[in-house]
Parts: sequence; C-alpha cells; structure tokens
Amino acid sequence: MPEITIPSVRDAINVPEANELPDDAVESGILRAVPRVNNRLRGGEDPDLVWAAKVSAAAYLAALTYATRSHDIHPGKYNPETGRWEPVTEAEGRSWASILNHLKEVMDDYLKELPPPPTQRAARFMRVGRLGG
Repeated sequence: MPEITIPSVRDAINVPEANELPDDAVESGILRAVPRVNNRLRGGEDPDLVWAAKVSAAAYLAALTYATRSHDIHPGKYNPETGRWEPVTEAEGRSWASILNHLKEVMDDYLKELPPPPTQRAARFMRVGRLGG
C-alpha cells in the first residue's frame, strides 16, 4: 500500500501550496487519520480502498486543524517593497466551511466502505471469550 504523504493529502484537499495550508497541519491530520482507519480494518480489505480512506480522513482532519486554529492568518506573504500583505491568489475565495463539509462527506463515504468498528460489548465479549477459552 502506498504511503500516506503530505502531497497526497494536499491533492485531496486541492490546496497544493504550503503557504496556504502548513505542513504541520497536514502531518497532524495524517497522524490522527491512520490509526482511526486502522482501527476499522479486519483483514482482507482492498488496499486501494484503505489508502483512499486514510487520505480522505487525513484531508478532513488536516483541514479541520487548520480551519479551527485561533492564530490562523490569511495565507499570503509580506511584500517589503510595498509594505503590504499580499494574499495568495485564489485563497480569498476559499470557504473552509464548504471545504470541511465536502471533505467530511468524502471521508464518511470511504469509511462506510470499510467494516464497522467493533462495538464495546462485542470487544468485551471477545476478551472474556479468550480468557475463558
């Protein structure tokens, strides 16, 4: 299975520029998404589906991380010649609320394709069954 990379997550969000969505936010999404998806796996799942589920979950969680930061500043750069902040082109029209809604739907669709996580009751039964068996 291919590795879950920052570029693959950026591609899923359609934000290739690191100055608009910092790498640390993307990495945070990856670190939280991989165990979340791995927890659903029971064996035999299509590796492409698992990879897509991990990327979509990482994209949602990375965008959520970035969109909810209280110190969030509009992406762009300072122009020393003019003394002005110049926003990244196309960034002004980006609605993070719309992006988050879309990414959540995509993530949920992929997760629905994987087996549901075990319930606590079933997990407890399995533990008891192993001890007594």
